[in-house]
Amino acid sequence: MDIDVKYYCPECHKKYSEEDSRLRSELFCPICKNTLELETFSRIDSPDGAQRCDCGNDVETGTAQPPYLKPAPQLVGIRGWLILPAISMIFVPIIGAIGLFACLAQFSRVQAAGYGGVFGLEIISQLGMLVFVIYAATRFFGKKTNAPATMIAFMITGIVVSGLLLVVELGAGTEMFAVESGKALFRDVTGAAIWIPYFRVSKRVKATFTK
Repeated sequence: MDIDVKYYCPECHKKYSEEDSRLRSELFCPICKNTLELETFSRIDSPDGAQRCDCGNDVETGTAQPPYLKPAPQLVGIRGWLILPAISMIFVPIIGAIGLFACLAQFSRVQAAGYGGVFGLEIISQLGMLVFVIYAATRFFGKKTNAPATMIAFMITGIVVSGLLLVVELGAGTEMFAVESGKALFRDVTGAAIWIPYFRVSKRVKATFTK
């Protein structure tokens, strides 16, 4: 028994996966006319390997069969472990914007100390990541199909940016900046190690981000 999200055309009998959700219109069983909306089902494969709808009818042949499909536990929605990245998508842009304004306010003082180039690079990277996280948040809360890929790309980008900043700052001899970039790199790697696998394999993720 496994979790599957399927769409089925009652006219041509062509099957669509969740990635092809934009092709979905009204899907229904040819016998009972039960509309097959976007749902997550727990499918128990029948001995003959036929695909069944939740009324028990064979959606390919229209033959009435025993009920091989039954609704799975509710997996759709930003609940469970998805609450944690949801909280992050709310607070990270706020914290990022505050940090960016604080850096801009200190730029003239840091430039006078001779570290304007490195500090300016940090400001540019913060601005870029702020724009990226806002975009990722719109995909996430909009439950778009590309939200998981966007979240993964954001985490990988964060690792790359922190790593590059660390290398530049160590090369420029600005240890005070390098320490902060090192901490950021550690946080980014740790978070990615936890959440990238989750966004790739989670059944809730697959059932929620479908628009």
